[in-house]
This record gives sequence, structure tokens and C-alpha cells, in this order.
Amino acid sequence: MDPRVEELLPVIETFGFGAPTIPEIRARFRATASTFPPPVGVTIEATTLAGRHSLRFMPVDGGNGHRILHLHGGAFVVGDLDVQLTMPGLLSVATGCEVLSLDYRVAPEHPCPAAIDDAVAAYEELLRDGPVLAVAGESAGGSLTVLTAIALRSRGTALPRALLTFSPWMLLGQTTQRGADESFHDAVFPRSFAELAAPAWRGALTIDDPRVTPLTAELSGLPPTLIHVGGDEVLLEDSLHLADRLAVSSVQVELRVFPGMPHVFPAYPTLSPECDQSLAGAAAFLTDAER
Repeated sequence: MDPRVEELLPVIETFGFGAPTIPEIRARFRATASTFPPPVGVTIEATTLAGRHSLRFMPVDGGNGHRILHLHGGAFVVGDLDVQLTMPGLLSVATGCEVLSLDYRVAPEHPCPAAIDDAVAAYEELLRDGPVLAVAGESAGGSLTVLTAIALRSRGTALPRALLTFSPWMLLGQTTQRGADESFHDAVFPRSFAELAAPAWRGALTIDDPRVTPLTAELSGLPPTLIHVGGDEVLLEDSLHLADRLAVSSVQVELRVFPGMPHVFPAYPTLSPECDQSLAGAAAFLTDAER
């Protein structure tokens, strides 16, 4: 583990992802996340998308006129949008885009495919006002980014120019080599959290249903996809499998593994230069996608 990550462990612990129940995780997460100020360089205003509460992040200089739909993390069971400001805010600053973060429904109250339905409806509402440059998400939001693109493709809806995924959770409930290694400890995303969240998300559906686990879906025809993942997280293999599947499906994919970094490391600005490098890489990827 990178020494800079070790210094963050006391803060990461207070997020409560190791708590024994989903309500406890939600309460502890909100208590800690609400103490973090929003990133510098953006304005934030409440709005709605397809009837769902959303937040609009806009660079203070007015931005470049492009829009990104952002889908937050939280293992499909944490959805406290008003305290999840870091990733969409930093993404807006780095890319110069207006970023709209969606309060999609979460499990177990609303299992799959509720979140997909919300994201599709939000994207299609945005599309009525003009093109959407990208869909972006971290952790479960990274998986939901891919699931949303699959659903849009199936509906014949115009796709975004790019997908941005950070530490995407792609292999829900499936055993990976690192996941099976009891000696490996993920500082941010413990196994106990995954074991609570995966069955809550899938509800009555099976784990291999393509609406639950996007790696079982047909991926051809998806937009160019960026994948950034930490080298010291349990979901590393999820990103490697996603990159392989996209490449086999003739989808342009850019994978970068950041050694020593934890789950969703770009959300921790103190982990520079890696945080800055990841966000700058996302901005460059979008610039290429515009061409």
C-alpha cells in the first residue's frame, strides 16, 4: 500500500463501509462525507432529471458547452447525492464540462433495473436539449455507466461520444483471484460491503443477468471507453476483464492501472499526482472523442 494511502486509512474507516448493515453504512457515510467541502472551481445547483433529484456542476469560468451525465458510486445501495460532491466536481473542473450528477434509485428498496431505468431516462431527457458528450461513473456508477450505454444502444438512442469509468464494479458476486485471497485487504471496498450490496442490487434477478453484471452482456457498438483503476484494490480484475471484453468486442478502450492506488483514488485529491493524472487523462480522452 502506498504510504499516502496509509495516512488516509483513519478517514476511510469513518466512511463505515465495513459496518454490518446497509442502514448503518448509509448513516456513517453521510456523517463523514458531509464534512468534506465541494471542490474549488465549480458552482453547484440543484435540478431535476427525469423527475429525479440531480446536481449541476459548472466550471466557474462557464465551461466549454459540453455536458456529462455522472453516476455516483456506493455499491448500488448508497445514494446520498448531496454529500457525494468530490468526483463530479473534480470531473467538471478537469474537463471544463457541465456535469449533471443523478440521484438514481438504490437497492434494496429499488433493486435492478431501477437504477438503469433512471439513468436511461435522465440521459434521454438531456439528449432532447442537445448532444451529451459522455456518461461517467465510479465504482457501482462505473458499472451503471456501461449498463446505461447498453440499454441506450438497445433502444436505438444516440449514444454519448465516450464512457468514463473509475474503478468499475463489474463482477458482482463472482470470485476473482484477488477477491478469493483472504490475505488481501481493500482499504475502501471491503468484502463484507460487496457481500451485502450484490444481492441487494440483483434482487430477484440472477447474478449472470446482463442487467446485473454487464460483462455477461453484448458490448459491441459501445462508445470509446476509458477505465482507470487502482493497483491496490480488490476490483482490479473487474477492470481488466472489462477492458478485455471491450477489446474483443471491437470497442475502443483505454485502460490505465495506477500502482499503489486504492478504490476510486481520483476522489482523494491528496493522492496527487495520481489523482490529477487520472482526471487529466479523462479530459484528454474526451478531447480525442470529440474529433
